Amino acid sequence: MSNKPIIECKDGGLRVSSWRTEKVSKNGKAYGSYSFKIEKRYFDAESEQYKETRYFNPEEVLRVSKLLNEAYSKYLRHKEKVYALEKAKSEL
Repeated sequence: MSNKPIIECKDGGLRVSSWRTEKVSKNGKAYGSYSFKIEKRYFDAESEQYKETRYFNPEEVLRVSKLLNEAYSKYLRHKEKVYALEKAKSEL
């Protein structure tokens, strides 16, 4: 996994991020594997620090759903671009 996500969608303290990891199959063919991370960032008044959690209250669930939909749409567009580039390279 790279240090920087290829996709990032935010709504306030909510964030959905996606990374692409290069892998090699058993037959030696390289491919990209994608993963998504859903998190909430908030300020903890007691410790006076920002913290992250993967727990959401009922009011945030629909917002998370919308972010996931947005992130998935961006993932599909990204994957199409990667496929087109790989196809163009193989035709050279």
